[in-house]
Parts: sequence; structure tokens; C-alpha cells
Amino acid sequence: QLASVLRAVHSQGLACRAANLAPSKVLLTGRNRVRVNALGILGALTADKGEDLQKLQSQDLMAVGRLLLCLACGTVISPSLEFCMSKYSSEFISVVRALLHARSEAGIRDAVHLTSIMGPRAFTEMEHLHIYNDGLMGELEKEVENGRLLRLLVKLGFINERPGSTDWSETGDQYLLKLMRDFIFHNTSQEGVPLLEWGHVVECLNKLDAGVPEKVLLMSRDESSMLVASYADLRKCVERSYADLIAHTHQERQRLRMQPHG
Repeated sequence: QLASVLRAVHSQGLACRAANLAPSKVLLTGRNRVRVNALGILGALTADKGEDLQKLQSQDLMAVGRLLLCLACGTVISPSLEFCMSKYSSEFISVVRALLHARSEAGIRDAVHLTSIMGPRAFTEMEHLHIYNDGLMGELEKEVENGRLLRLLVKLGFINERPGSTDWSETGDQYLLKLMRDFIFHNTSQEGVPLLEWGHVVECLNKLDAGVPEKVLLMSRDESSMLVASYADLRKCVERSYADLIAHTHQERQRLRMQPHG
């Protein structure tokens, strides 16, 4: 990630400045996400001084080397490359040494050279990013699913058995939705024991939201009436009833506005 930072900044003809790559300025946020803080401030303050860009970019490379060395040694006071040799791979030691000798014959030439050296490691990082992205997508799908079912539940809550109207839930679409509400949430066993089956609820709500053609048998609480309706028809009932409720609410608000204030 630090190599990507240098490549992005240097490709625009700019420099990060070594002070911004000190351990106190590089932040670790989220899950192994590296961010460089305070970029651009020193550049804005010294924009008119005509500094050597190549020198500044070389200092960036060396600053990254020092940062890696401090992290490897666990100290910023007196980090030692010799101390790291017994604890880290030769590949890591070679990269740090080349960064510390940037622009020299044995060192890193520029940010592009650094990213090419890190190429094999980039594929490992890419695999981890794909795994992490798959995890995020999975969580997002769950939230979208939850939000979709919540909207349906809210509509059913607004529609079913509204107070102030004796025949609202006993006729037409609203009666079907009342029976559907009982079918989803008020199921009982043959002995009359409530069935608290979350799977049944989620399955019915998903079918209702999707409007599948599958049909369901609905029965009133006193078992005096039985109706067969498809989830597609019931979904239309939800949309029509909710639209009627919105229209009625709008009309009532308009009527109240037209009434004279005493």
C-alpha cells in the first residue's frame, strides 16, 4: 500500500515529503488499511522555493525504508537492519536496504521500480482484497435483504386493522391481507400451540415481496371462510391498499387545510 501511495503521488510529478512518511504520520485504519496523513501541507507551504523534485522523491523512498525498518524493530530511536536479519526474510531485508539506498546504483530507482519489485507480493494482497470484498458483499446482501423485508412489514403494519374504521380490514384487499398476516405470524399446531417458525415467516415474506405465482390457502380465525390466493395477487393487494392509504391521508390533510380556523 505504501508503494501504491508513492506510485500515485510520484506519477503526478509530486512528492509525499519524508516528514509525512514518518511513523507518526502513517495511520493504520480498518482492517490492515494504511493511510498517509497530512499529505500536501508541506508542499503548499514551500511551493515557491524551487526544490529539486527528484531529490524529494528519493527522500520519499528512503523515508519508506526507514518506516519499514522502525516497524520491523519496534522502535523509532535506534532501528537496526542487522537486528532484522535474524527475524525477517532475506527478501524483506533486501527491499529495506534498497529503499534506504534509493537512487544509488544498488538502490531503488523510483516508485515504478519499487512496485515492480513488489509485484509477486501484490497478487497475495489482491487475493486478500478479493476475500475481504466477498465478505463485504455478503454483509451488504444481508442488509439489502433485511431492508426489503422491513419495508414490506412496515406496509403491512400500516394496512392491517387500522383503528377508526370498522370495515377497513373486513372487505376487499385488506381482508385478504388480514388473513395473510394470520397465516404468516399466527400459525398454530393441531393442538393449538403457537408455531414460532422464523423460517416460515422469512419464506412467506420473500415470496410475498417477489410476488411469486405460488398459491396459498388462507383461513379466517373462526374457520368460517377459506380463500385461495397467489402471492402475486397478495402483493398487488399490498400495493393497492398502501396506495389507497396514502391517497386517503393526502385527502384528509387537504380537507383540514381548507377548514376555517376558529
